[in-house]
Amino acid sequence: MTPQMRKYPFNYLCLGIAFGLLGCGGSGDSHGTNGGDTQAALYQAALPDGSPMILELSAGSGGVWSGGFEVDATTGTYADQTGAFGGGISGATIRAQGITNKGQEFDLTGTATTNGFQLTRSDIPGVVLNFSRIASAASETRSTVSCHVTMGGTTGLATFSTTPEFTSSSGMKSYAGSLNGVRIFMVVYPNHTTSLECNLGVNTANTISTFNNYTIDDVATKTITASPSYVVVSSYTISKVFIGEMAARCSP
Repeated sequence: MTPQMRKYPFNYLCLGIAFGLLGCGGSGDSHGTNGGDTQAALYQAALPDGSPMILELSAGSGGVWSGGFEVDATTGTYADQTGAFGGGISGATIRAQGITNKGQEFDLTGTATTNGFQLTRSDIPGVVLNFSRIASAASETRSTVSCHVTMGGTTGLATFSTTPEFTSSSGMKSYAGSLNGVRIFMVVYPNHTTSLECNLGVNTANTISTFNNYTIDDVATKTITASPSYVVVSSYTISKVFIGEMAARCSP
């Protein structure tokens, strides 16, 4: 793998380790934190313009706190914004960094609460975002669709449920799936802008890839390349997580 890194040369090594750990673990279905373990769940808060921001928290251990996010808006400052974040949680204290699908980086800090998080984005100073847990779709028998996904040096067959795990009031839909044994989400906006958010193994890396004119109906038939695509390597023990660019592609 040869991602085009924009920061420290040491990032090449960290990203190689992260992708090498692909498939080391899975993800749970419960939520919250317990003894340093983070469990998968969905959370939502209102941004200053009223647009809902949704966190898709990945499972992790050892204090790692990471996942993907999307904003349920097709107009305004935060329209069609998706991204990945990574960092850690120590006690109730959260420290992470994120990157949007447009390459904008920000710090994400705050505290865990009984049913969610109180967080501040450094690109939205002075505003506390109150995230509360939201329910995903109930488990049921669902049809699936598959495609081959390449993210950096990682390649595998991704399988998605064709029933959304979450559908917003504006029509944004999030489809859950798996890639080499780890969780992957396809977030589709009404304008057919689509993001893939993937946790490449517990305690390793989260990715965000953006595709234009691509929906769940195209998965089995269309080949498409992401523009742009980013990876975030998570850790609580370092002062800055590693963020870099990579190639991403979906094909039948």
